[in-house]
Amino acid sequence: MQTAQLIPFRFESREVRTLLIDDQPWFVASDVSSALQYRDAFNMNRNLDDDEKGTQIVSTPGGDQEMLVIS
Repeated sequence: MQTAQLIPFRFESREVRTLLIDDQPWFVASDVSSALQYRDAFNMNRNLDDDEKGTQIVSTPGGDQEMLVIS
């Protein structure tokens, strides 16, 4: 799996890491859950269909990590 290219996006005062997958915008689930004040990304995403969530390698300050992403 290749590391995704991040696209800057801000939701109110929070940064939400965004990337393109097959020319469609996807968002790092932990950033969305934080911006929407959900307790955790897993519970926020449990009702999404399989085609609305997935994993992607994302570059972080600690190195590349596989992260949950949502469309």
